[in-house]
Amino acid sequence: MLDRNKLRNNLDFFKKKLVERGVSESQFEAYVQADKAMRKLLHQIELANQKQTLLAQQVAKKKGDLKLLKESKELKQKLEQLNIAFKEAETLSQELLLNLPNIADESVPVGRDETANLELLKEGRKPVFDFTPLPHWELCERLQLVAFDKATKLTGARFVAYTDKAAKLLRAIASLMIDFNKNKYQEWNVPVIVNETSLTGTGQLPKFKDDVFKLENTRYYLSPTLEVQLANLHANEIFTEGELPKYYTATGVNFRQEAGSAGKQTKGTIRLHQFQKVELVKFCKPSEAIHELEEMTRDAEQILLELKIPFRRLLLCSGDMGFSAQKTYDLEVWMAGCNEYREVSSCSSCGDFQARRAMIRYKDLTTGKNTYVATLNGTALAIDRIFAAILEHYQTKAGEVMIPQALLKYLDFDKITKPK
Repeated sequence: MLDRNKLRNNLDFFKKKLVERGVSESQFEAYVQADKAMRKLLHQIELANQKQTLLAQQVAKKKGDLKLLKESKELKQKLEQLNIAFKEAETLSQELLLNLPNIADESVPVGRDETANLELLKEGRKPVFDFTPLPHWELCERLQLVAFDKATKLTGARFVAYTDKAAKLLRAIASLMIDFNKNKYQEWNVPVIVNETSLTGTGQLPKFKDDVFKLENTRYYLSPTLEVQLANLHANEIFTEGELPKYYTATGVNFRQEAGSAGKQTKGTIRLHQFQKVELVKFCKPSEAIHELEEMTRDAEQILLELKIPFRRLLLCSGDMGFSAQKTYDLEVWMAGCNEYREVSSCSSCGDFQARRAMIRYKDLTTGKNTYVATLNGTALAIDRIFAAILEHYQTKAGEVMIPQALLKYLDFDKITKPK
């Protein structure tokens, strides 16, 4: 959530920065007017309270003065009406503020969509085949790795059921990622069900209510990302300055409606309603956030280097970043069978945007004041997508898939062949 006071005192600056994030001028103006209306009512309440205090003193001096008693009664009724109006105005103002995204860091390129993203680096060589490489969904069918039809029967479209060696490979991928992260990040195992407050804290609600699965007749939701659980572990808490920075990691399942995915590639294991990933979350002082983002992104890149899968790093533009982000790097792997890059990691600094919503603070030793922390989150990495990338990158002319060297210690096989 944006700082109300900073916004009020720098309207032109915030308007410019929010328009760069895709906010319409009318949406911004709606918040400004709601905030003004709320503050006007608050001022009227303060004046009425002052007048009520004076009237009470006068009534005490002139007991039985009917005119004063009547005036006092009318003022009390007016105050009740003003307080009701203020609560309504405050609710509207807060709702509109919660729907405004974070503003971008000055180093972020301005742009509407992914076409304005900047490619910063490439690592690894794209494989050269003496045959036409297959996309992973065809390899899944030929090698009987994923029972797409059975998953559809069990649940519906865009769910998958991994079989035998595929299930083991998926587990091995997750183990490699957690083992890579465990020396630096504290591991957690958290619930997959979260409440409305947690989703509001990290910015999924209220704006993206159509992209999350809500449990019927409850206030609970299936978590769309482990960022929600890890970041909210310290909601309404105050760190000591010495406790920062703090690094967390977890692996688990995530659930998304993917409401805006019409027309996008939905074959295979790339865009699912239920998917697995390893998440990284950091808490630090705001002045250290951008440095911590660089470190987090390198942590995710190290896993790709270990798997020897070609990838590139993108700096996302203002219009392509997530709602809560102030700066984001995406890591995309080369999908040889699809002949395109696909995202497997998104690492973001959110500044104090989420901390302000979730009330996560630290005691600043210099000022003695409670100050909002900065939060960061990153995927290291998307497990189902890495599974797909391994199939496409390590496929052979014989129709087999070789297992990357880094995963062999987790498995009792070194290649996947078609079952007899």
